[in-house]
Amino acid sequence: MNPIRKAIVGSVLVVGTLGGGAIGAALTTGAASATAATTAAAPATDTPHTANGITETALTGTNKTKAEAAALKAVPGATVVRSETDAEGAAFEVHLKKADGSAVTVKLDANFAVTATEEGHGPGKGGGHGPHTANGITETALTGTNKTKAEAAAVKAVPGATVVRSETDAEGAAFEVHLKKADGSAVTVKLDASFKVTATEAGRN
Repeated sequence: MNPIRKAIVGSVLVVGTLGGGAIGAALTTGAASATAATTAAAPATDTPHTANGITETALTGTNKTKAEAAALKAVPGATVVRSETDAEGAAFEVHLKKADGSAVTVKLDANFAVTATEEGHGPGKGGGHGPHTANGITETALTGTNKTKAEAAAVKAVPGATVVRSETDAEGAAFEVHLKKADGSAVTVKLDASFKVTATEAGRN
């Protein structure tokens, strides 16, 4: 082959190879960018709340309509955030946003009667355990004789259980003691002012 022609052909091959490499790199970079953009754009999912081995589910149909109507009647001027089954003792719960922007959760029984109104999102939701407030009453930890007597009565009612905490009750009883049973499940014992057990409720620790 003519030396000049050979040099020209060699140059063309080098340019072609470099050009192909640049195009391939560009395509690879573009694909990676597109993948990253897609991943970044993917919305985070809202994980359902699970407590006491029960996963709450969104209400639908008649249950949704009746529960939300009862909750709004209990908290006039509020708007519904969501409504769902309850994993902590009630049948249903409706999360509301009050006119001042604060959150409130309304608990209802199976007949859609309001059983409690709790400031915020309810105990055990949205972060650590703070004082529980319901019906305008904030529960406080028991101390002294009240603590000793309430816990003794609760443990007697649930043999083998250990005390998690004890406090005043904002939902009708005088005291409540949260226990952990031998099988790891939670139970709450309600007591009157004489330390007599009035109810034993599964869950709510």
